[in-house]
Amino acid sequence: MELISSEEAAKILGINRHRLNDLAREGMLRSQLVGRGNMFDPNEVHQLKQIRESKLTLAEVAARAARAEMTAYRLERQVTQLLNVIGADVPSIDLTPDAVVALHLKVEDELASTGSTTVETTMFWAQTFQSLSEEYFHVVAHQFDTNEPWTKYLELSNKLLKKTPFAKLKNDLELSTAYNYLEMARRSLRQVMFFYVRSTANKRIAYKLFPEALGDVHEDIMALVSLIAD
Repeated sequence: MELISSEEAAKILGINRHRLNDLAREGMLRSQLVGRGNMFDPNEVHQLKQIRESKLTLAEVAARAARAEMTAYRLERQVTQLLNVIGADVPSIDLTPDAVVALHLKVEDELASTGSTTVETTMFWAQTFQSLSEEYFHVVAHQFDTNEPWTKYLELSNKLLKKTPFAKLKNDLELSTAYNYLEMARRSLRQVMFFYVRSTANKRIAYKLFPEALGDVHEDIMALVSLIAD
């Protein structure tokens, strides 16, 4: 970005350089010392000009800034969620026996819980389901001596989705995004289950248990992209 001089900035704002320096000291404009003079970002100067011409009060400016900050925060979270969905930022799961046992017990605790589900809880389990692998279920099967290590995870994903507060989704984009991600993570989880069963039993049983597991997820990704764009 090419900066402009204090003379140019003052001219755009219709003020003298002394007042321009006051605005910089008050934090209304950011200046950058280049050589012996201050330089300014022209975009910020023009934005300040629009605010001054709109005759907004300081309280109204602060309110707009707060709304802009919240919008940026929510957008950042939604982009992060999208990266998780497409696998660009999905953390690897700890496959050590102690870690697997701890997570499995946490799943059991959540299944027994009767409390309400927050956005943070929904996102945690969505990300967890997205992170699970065939190797993880092999460890569960060994540690808990079971032939169906996926059952509690499937039960929990179904339980969480049954608690979807549909009436609130239309007016809460963050909540809607969380439950969309949870549904996509559940589908991903069922795909992992399909391949686990196919490798430990046979393809026929895998298709019988998870007939939809080989479905395409591209439509889910594009739906979330569209949701964020809106």
